[in-house]
Amino acid sequence: TNQATRTLTNAREDHRKANEKDFELSDLRAESQDDDGVEQISTLQRLDDATRRVRDALLYVQDRVTFYDTVVTDMGAQSKDASGLLARAAAASASAAAESAVSDEVLEYVGTEVARLNYETATVLGQTLRRVDVRQRHIETRQGRC
Repeated sequence: TNQATRTLTNAREDHRKANEKDFELSDLRAESQDDDGVEQISTLQRLDDATRRVRDALLYVQDRVTFYDTVVTDMGAQSKDASGLLARAAAASASAAAESAVSDEVLEYVGTEVARLNYETATVLGQTLRRVDVRQRHIETRQGRC
């Protein structure tokens, strides 16, 4: 059976190579027309549109989670303080050496803030998933009673 499978697979691949052209980068950018003459957008443009929709959906979910979040933390004040510190550090760096590379202090601060935001994001995501899990169990329990 392995020999037969290999034979059929090889024959299918040979048939595909003979009847279909290889996919190239220019195929991603090329706009085409369907059989009815209607203009079709390029594959790359469709991918870009889908990526934008996913990004917009993510931002909407983040907005809704922030709106309905009932956990009160002091992170809001820290974020404002951090933004001010980052702005002052960036302004000081720019005025000190407009043409030079970014100072190590700013890079370290930005790295620290990115790590903090990563932790905050993971925490919020964990809390959100726990809430969704509790709601799902509640819904399933209610459906089980009916």
